[in-house]
Amino acid sequence: MAIFSIENINLERFHAVFDLDVVGPLAAMQAVIPFMKKDGGSIVNISSGTALMVLPNMGAYASLKRAIAVLSLTAQAELQ
Repeated sequence: MAIFSIENINLERFHAVFDLDVVGPLAAMQAVIPFMKKDGGSIVNISSGTALMVLPNMGAYASLKRAIAVLSLTAQAELQ
């Protein structure tokens, strides 16, 4: 995702990247969880260090990375 200030984020593009970066991994996790409960395994989602930072002009990117990081941590807690 390009570098933009909060006031200049293209909402249409943000929604598209949200679907790719957050909804996509969620759908993949939901698809494999039943099999993994039976057979074991690990889910690995890739995020970014920016998920833990507050950087001007990186809010869109960092928020999407934070979303997948928290979703992954939540799945870990629920599925242990």
